[in-house]
Amino acid sequence: MASAESDRVVTRHSGLVKRAAWISGLTLVSRLVGYGRETLAASLFGDKSSALDAFVTAWRVPNLFRGLMGEGAIATALQTQFTKTEHHDGATAAAALFRGLFVAVGAISAVLVGVLVLVVLALPETPDQAVVKVLTARMLPFVVFACLAAVAGGALQVRGRFLAYAAAPALMNVVWIGALVWTAQRHGWTTLLGAAEDARQLAMAHELAWLVLLAGSILLLAQVPSLAKEGLLRQAQAIPWSQVRATLVQSLPIAFGVAVFQVNVFLAGLYAQAFLSEGGASIFWWVTRLQQLPLSLVSVAAASAAFPLLAAHTTRGDHLSAAKLHKDVHHAILFLALPATASLLAIAPEIVSACFEHGAFGPEGVARGGRALQWLALAIVPVGAASWCARAHYALGDTTTPLKAALASALVNVVLAPVCILVWDMDVAGLCAASAAAAYVQLGILGWSLRSLLPRTGEPRAWRLLAPIGLGLVTALAARLVFLNAPEGPTSVLRLLVAILVGTVVYVVGAKLLRLPELQALKRPSRP
Repeated sequence: MASAESDRVVTRHSGLVKRAAWISGLTLVSRLVGYGRETLAASLFGDKSSALDAFVTAWRVPNLFRGLMGEGAIATALQTQFTKTEHHDGATAAAALFRGLFVAVGAISAVLVGVLVLVVLALPETPDQAVVKVLTARMLPFVVFACLAAVAGGALQVRGRFLAYAAAPALMNVVWIGALVWTAQRHGWTTLLGAAEDARQLAMAHELAWLVLLAGSILLLAQVPSLAKEGLLRQAQAIPWSQVRATLVQSLPIAFGVAVFQVNVFLAGLYAQAFLSEGGASIFWWVTRLQQLPLSLVSVAAASAAFPLLAAHTTRGDHLSAAKLHKDVHHAILFLALPATASLLAIAPEIVSACFEHGAFGPEGVARGGRALQWLALAIVPVGAASWCARAHYALGDTTTPLKAALASALVNVVLAPVCILVWDMDVAGLCAASAAAAYVQLGILGWSLRSLLPRTGEPRAWRLLAPIGLGLVTALAARLVFLNAPEGPTSVLRLLVAILVGTVVYVVGAKLLRLPELQALKRPSRP
């Protein structure tokens, strides 16, 4: 039975590259809708809003837990244990494990949120910090929805269903945009003067903090039909509480190891609120959102599409197939990340201007954001690759090395970020430079460790890096030339879209002429 179930787990994940492309497409939709959300917020609040600084600082707390427990630890730990349970005991036993984790995670996250709300409200405060405290307390229940959505998504991905989990963030962003519009309708779209404008923005921020919870519930509700279709909600077997406890204990080191970049961004956000001039925290938030588009297309797609198959290979003891898959995913990450990195370096200020220079957001904000985005572009490759390397360690049963790498990365960020701001006067860009440096440290430790954990595949493919690097540089040059020489038109957004389209065509055509395997794989199903 174990062999039959394991074969079924592996078989359902055939067509890996096409599925990764499908997930990337849904992630792209989510991010584009998210940019609409951020553009609307930038237009309403501007680039020097203390109210929005407080809101995004407060939002970082539930968003951190979403990254740590929701998108990182719980999903990864569940997928590993879920795959092992299906391999040894069958699908019914795995469904019972899912229900136990769903109940346990719901209860633990609810208690955690209650404790955090009390702690946050009891903290000492200055007038500015009082606003952050209230907004944080209001938005913390979002953590419950995010954690439960991660449990649901992890199980569905192992079952080969990716649509609901990948589409849920886009639906959440649509609801968030609706909340912004509703709030603006209530308080007016027109910028006021002086204290009246401060009061208007503060009232809007307080209302948005409540409406975030409605948006968060969509993350979970969007997956309920798929859960029911897979039979994961039916009570057919007693819950194995010992396995539930083991999975939750396993998730603790995974939380920090997989999502350390989110931790570093969270710490940088606190530095921004403490050390940067007005508007710095908001600009840092916006440029990290811009970076998330290529980063999500790289790391989220790889983790969602490939990790269940990697876990299935290691569960069967097929480490050679696991090593081949690991290398293929790394090349796919570089295939996507290198042109994105080069393009962001080439037209970062123009991207910030096109996305945010509307309404109250002015040229000074564009200059600050453009410099910061260029530094964040350098983090795309190491963050995507390190996230995948950490998951490879977990699939192989090693939870210690990712934790050590994460601690080293966080230490570099904590030490370097204040130096960049206070000593080198790098402003928002200093936070981004520190985050990028920390990501390279994490990747170096994880990559070196995997050399001894995975067998050599006998396929010398290091030369394949040269072509994506060269094509990435050509793509960036083409995008910049098109943007600078295109007619002004009614808006810079159109020029930016044309530049991105031309750059994409150049990269795809170049990859086709060079016959890069990553592009060829999109034309056929991958074999397990």
